[in-house]
Amino acid sequence: MGYINISGTDLYYEEMGKGEPVFLLNGIFMSTKSWYPESSVLSKKYRVILHDFRGQWQSEKPEGKYTFGMHADDLYQLVKKLKLEKIHLIGTSYGGEVTMTFAIKYRDLLKSILIKSTYQPQLLLPNLIL
Repeated sequence: MGYINISGTDLYYEEMGKGEPVFLLNGIFMSTKSWYPESSVLSKKYRVILHDFRGQWQSEKPEGKYTFGMHADDLYQLVKKLKLEKIHLIGTSYGGEVTMTFAIKYRDLLKSILIKSTYQPQLLLPNLIL
């Protein structure tokens, strides 16, 4: 548990377990604690990483608007600072929209994604590859 500075903003994050890294991305009204039931199971096999987005719960709240692209870029910097090469990414609701944005921008870093309770056709349709 702690803070890491990403692009001048202190983001709160937690890690538990060992193995391949799995990031769990919060919905808008969720915090890292919202993932404890899932992370307690996943951390038996994976390195689970949770973080509050900028402007959310325990992370710093800089002035201005927040975008999915900004959160995806923060996640990219977090992945790089933790010296990870490939990650699994699970996002729900707002976190699912960040997951989709991250997948479009940084697909080479992904082993897998899982998106739950998310809807963002404007983001997906122009980038859909068949």
